[in-house]
Amino acid sequence: MNYTKCQYCDTVWTTCWEYCPQCRRNHGGAIYPDLYSARELESIEKTSTIIRDAFRGVELGSGLTIHEADLEGHDYDGAGEAARAKDPERNWMEIPDWKLERIHVLSYAFDVEGWRFYLPAYLIWTLKNSRTSTSITSDSVVWGLRLRDNSEYDLERFRSLSIEQSKAVMTLIPPMVTIRTNKILWQHGQSARIIDPKNVTATFLIFHSRDRIRLRLCYMHKGKSRSHVIGVPPTVDFNLLSDLLPVTPIVRDARGRDKRRIEEHS
Repeated sequence: MNYTKCQYCDTVWTTCWEYCPQCRRNHGGAIYPDLYSARELESIEKTSTIIRDAFRGVELGSGLTIHEADLEGHDYDGAGEAARAKDPERNWMEIPDWKLERIHVLSYAFDVEGWRFYLPAYLIWTLKNSRTSTSITSDSVVWGLRLRDNSEYDLERFRSLSIEQSKAVMTLIPPMVTIRTNKILWQHGQSARIIDPKNVTATFLIFHSRDRIRLRLCYMHKGKSRSHVIGVPPTVDFNLLSDLLPVTPIVRDARGRDKRRIEEHS
């Protein structure tokens, strides 16, 4: 990430500020003292709705409650029964935020039923509080979404999710792109695509807005022309990205085009 200048007003920074001293914006675009921009808040609510709809009606059953999981298997002197009594919630939407913030055991301590029940609550909490809370819950949630090699425990948990629930979880996992001399690797969750740099015929950097940038890769695959579009964060060093790509990108400014489309449909 390039911290040498503000991505919004191009003011050169002498240190890594939380808010730009010139335009007073943070990395998400919110103006001090706001923590989130209006666009971010809209995105958070939209994603939260997707999660709520996908996990609506999920029950705990005989799964571990959050305080039981916090015992990490040490059920001594009836501690498990006492811990379960602390968690009367049978609808995951009723789980109070303080429990999620204080008890960060999603990645390792729950059984399958408990993990599936508490997962949506942890996801929504992370969406709304990752930038404001000092709790490590957000980190625990992210680690809890990874699929470790040869882990039957991880596989069993993810197999418990429906297709709709899996898609909801995927909205929180950004795609990752690795550019190497011998391959371009795109990964999103357990999906992956490998592009041979020698087959790339053209690349385009398309700027729709300051924080909506797309990289289009055109390449040949089994004799057919294909393309793949990748989102690019505005904090990327574009000179370095250009040097890494097998073909120098053609830069296109689509901001005026998108503005006209909005005006035509308003």
